[in-house]
Amino acid sequence: MFLKKSLIKKSDKILIAFSGGKDSVVLLDLLLKSFEKSNIAIAHINHEIRENSSLDARFSQDIAKKYGILYFQKNLGLKNISSNIEAVARDNRYNALIKIAKDNSFNKIATAHTKSDNIEQFFIKLYRGSSLSGLGGISEARDMIIRPLLAYSSEDIKAYIKNNNLSHIEDETNAENLYLRNKIRNTILPKINIENYDLHTHIINLMTQIEKDNLYFNNIINEFIDKNVHIFNDFLFFDKSLLLNLPESIKTRLIHKLLYQFFNTTSNFNKIMEIIKEDKEKLQVSSKVDLFFDNNFISIVKNNAKTLNIKDTERLFSIIKDKIKFFRACETSDLFIDENIQLINFTTGEKFQKYNNKTVKLKDVFIDHKIPIFLRRLWPLLSLNNEVIALAFLEKGYYYNPKNSYKQ
Repeated sequence: MFLKKSLIKKSDKILIAFSGGKDSVVLLDLLLKSFEKSNIAIAHINHEIRENSSLDARFSQDIAKKYGILYFQKNLGLKNISSNIEAVARDNRYNALIKIAKDNSFNKIATAHTKSDNIEQFFIKLYRGSSLSGLGGISEARDMIIRPLLAYSSEDIKAYIKNNNLSHIEDETNAENLYLRNKIRNTILPKINIENYDLHTHIINLMTQIEKDNLYFNNIINEFIDKNVHIFNDFLFFDKSLLLNLPESIKTRLIHKLLYQFFNTTSNFNKIMEIIKEDKEKLQVSSKVDLFFDNNFISIVKNNAKTLNIKDTERLFSIIKDKIKFFRACETSDLFIDENIQLINFTTGEKFQKYNNKTVKLKDVFIDHKIPIFLRRLWPLLSLNNEVIALAFLEKGYYYNPKNSYKQ
């Protein structure tokens, strides 16, 4: 076994995600044989889910002392997580690793994923209804993360352990079918392999081809995003007609990439197809984000999106102004905000006293202006003495007076 030279340079500082199991022990041994140990450290992330997790941490710390390398540990306290444990653990683990790396000037994080992990991941995604693009497997490198062992199977790892007499620990839960990955590893794959000994090769070849296709489509999608998608801190949107004119294969990949890249969430193929059908005004994509359709735009919005500030609202207004209506507009030149003025967001049932002294529901004002639904709770309202006196860049109310900031 050897490390792929293109993944690591001699000058790299490498933080190893170290569990103490076979894979991470082999990764550490290979790195120590190829690089200066002063440029290598291990980080043990203790999820604190298993009863014996402290023993894993102790073993990892002892290994660091044995080789004279830096050791970092982060305890996550995830024992009481009741649902989606694997995903929560993974997200927290990577967040912890990235923080340790950045805080201590490591530019690479090496994880010990193998070819066998990649094959298991293929079946997990297939089981959960992944789109074709999602079956491309684990990448060798992404941002700070590198995976030097992806070319090797679990059998290769076992042989290396034996030949080099390396100590490691066993996670006792690997033999239990508590999680989907374990069920696939312990039950499904062995049965399939009885029928087809070349299965692993076929799957890896398929995943490689999918990755090549993904690269081609991603170039097209990235160009579309750069030209057409308007991206803000808590939401993004683009012209609805643009999606309708895209081929079906691009549509699904575009939605998937937007969700993953900008909101760190994913959705299965069936959900994405439901999104594309656009037969709903609002669709909950995940616990993190919602997707909205209106006559003009498609938008993806965080559930906890904050009210826009004036600068972002001005930018937003310049993008959508040709597709909405506005009356007695609060232009940039006369939009006044001082210490007495508050910027608040829209709440259901709130009232607005128009310039003609007529009181109406704010919801109706937004409808009159043809403001997309996804923007209504984000659009900043100017409030003075508990009265909404203006909708920024849209309409001045009865009490709006740039010459003074007190109620007339």
